[in-house]
Amino acid sequence: MSSASFPYIDQGRHPLDVMPVLPIVLKNDFRQVDVLGLVDSGGNINVLPWNVGLALGEDWGILPHEIQVSTLNGLIVGKVLFAKGFIAGLRPIPLIFAWVRTDDIPIVLGQFNFFDEIDVFFCRSRSFFNLSPRP
Repeated sequence: MSSASFPYIDQGRHPLDVMPVLPIVLKNDFRQVDVLGLVDSGGNINVLPWNVGLALGEDWGILPHEIQVSTLNGLIVGKVLFAKGFIAGLRPIPLIFAWVRTDDIPIVLGQFNFFDEIDVFFCRSRSFFNLSPRP
């Protein structure tokens, strides 16, 4: 399939809590996990919370590359983590995450590198978004 549509998901009781949240399977050399990721056109990079990296069997101590991640509470250190993303109806995509040592943030699918691999069309007024792999 060349594209796939997904509904916005209601994350709470307020109208502003309706978000473009994507069901995605992340796989690495060790394991796979089914997660929900926020498709965030304002996010600079993909971010992976601590518990998801652990569920993938990753070891913080052996990952060599650090990256600074900006959060609402300031800068935190992340480690560069690679995974394949499997989205219903689309080909697998290589993803590069900043894996952070906190669970206080969601999985973020941001400009680098989710939006480098996938074209996204947001239609919030009709509560859906459409994804197409880059040509």
